[in-house]
Amino acid sequence: MEVLVLAALDQALSDRSASFAIAVGDNFSREKIWRETSRQLQLNAFPALIHPRAHVSSFSAVGPGSVVMAGAMIGANTKVGNFCIVNTQAALDHDNCLGDFASIAPGAVTGGGVTLGERAAIGIGAAIKHNVSIGADVVVGAQSYLNKDAHGPCVMYGTPARLIRVRELGEPYLD
Repeated sequence: MEVLVLAALDQALSDRSASFAIAVGDNFSREKIWRETSRQLQLNAFPALIHPRAHVSSFSAVGPGSVVMAGAMIGANTKVGNFCIVNTQAALDHDNCLGDFASIAPGAVTGGGVTLGERAAIGIGAAIKHNVSIGADVVVGAQSYLNKDAHGPCVMYGTPARLIRVRELGEPYLD
């Protein structure tokens, strides 16, 4: 399989059989790029990319443009939205729902029944208690334990995680 990395999207638009990936870690930036390219490309031009060493339950769904990295585990009845990132060794237990453009960092884990809103970001090694709802644009810091619902946009961290501050929409969180 040949993979081309293009500096200019215009070079590939003429090939209707081409597939694309948005290789950007920041959730807000990834969404912005999708919004800009969606005028020229259909959603089916962005396949889900699932590493062969990831485990995705046959009872789960991974949306277009999403990436599931090596060692990731996605349990039964979990829905991964469009353009999400499930990073290396991350684990999403049963009945989870990741909103579009959400991400879960390496080694982060969720209990069952967890919901992440659009552009929510779970940091490296964080743990989310079962049945917790995380709103859009919430960032949960590395190594945090979130045991209650979180409404965004905000930054939460600690053990247990607590509200640190309100976030501005589009503010980078991968510094």
